[in-house]
Amino acid sequence: MPGILAHVNLKEAYDLLRRKYYQNEDIKTVCSLSVLLKELANRVQTARYQDLIIRLVSAYEDYVFYLPAFMDFRGRIYRSGILHFHERDLARSLIVFANNHQEGSNLSAKDTVAYSAAFKYKKFYLYDEALQWYKEKQSLIYASDDSLISFAKGASDPFQFIAKVLCDDRVQESNSIPITQDAVA
Repeated sequence: MPGILAHVNLKEAYDLLRRKYYQNEDIKTVCSLSVLLKELANRVQTARYQDLIIRLVSAYEDYVFYLPAFMDFRGRIYRSGILHFHERDLARSLIVFANNHQEGSNLSAKDTVAYSAAFKYKKFYLYDEALQWYKEKQSLIYASDDSLISFAKGASDPFQFIAKVLCDDRVQESNSIPITQDAVA
């Protein structure tokens, strides 16, 4: 929406639209005044919402704060509490995860992906066994595409194994990608 709509006096805009509507006979045959007024109100409201979001983002730029939202392993967002950004594409697209250490987690992101890939290959009794196995096999897995595919053939969940191996290189950048999906996307 154009930013100028965010600062429109709605009463004056309604009055002007009514005057112009009654002065123009051609527009009366195309649509009703109530439809035009409703469309104007919707566009002004959308522009005001977008302007508010942009001003909030500008005010909080360079601040790091915690949002009570949770992301599952597929990257879906589950909101919690009063911060409902469900179906708010603009607001959600402006939220970026800070590249910082998360509370309560002493695992690196790369180790987490390594665990995931190892467990998609076969079952392990201990996390350390899975990590050790992955680190031992990593050079063979990454040797070539054929090597990755041959490893995947022996995996208990081949496609998820390939997905975890391929996302290992991109794990650090995933924390700086804006939120683009919610839980139902």
